[in-house]
Amino acid sequence: MRSAHLALVLAAVSALTLTIYAQTPAPAQATPAAAAFTEGIRLHDGGKPADAIPFFKDAIAKGFQPINQAHFRLARAYAKAGDAESALKELEFQTADMRVMGVYPAHPYREDMP
Repeated sequence: MRSAHLALVLAAVSALTLTIYAQTPAPAQATPAAAAFTEGIRLHDGGKPADAIPFFKDAIAKGFQPINQAHFRLARAYAKAGDAESALKELEFQTADMRVMGVYPAHPYREDMP
């Protein structure tokens, strides 16, 4: 049950994060934070998620932007390394303060819905 919950949370945050990340321009020059993040991705995607964890933590500590992407990648690395508890704690950063940017009126056809 816990792994199903973790998978659902990761999928939801992934969709949100990827949308935001796709809209973020690449930095003009590599920074130490970006270098750590890139190395973390290389290790994670290379099948070594446990080795990627310190690099993602370093990227966060050095102020990598977008910060939500660094926290999400760290959570994925924890999950793939088998540390579901740390992954869920890391995802709390993503969900602790959620604000809806706008409210839209319901379409009239919904008035007939139960």
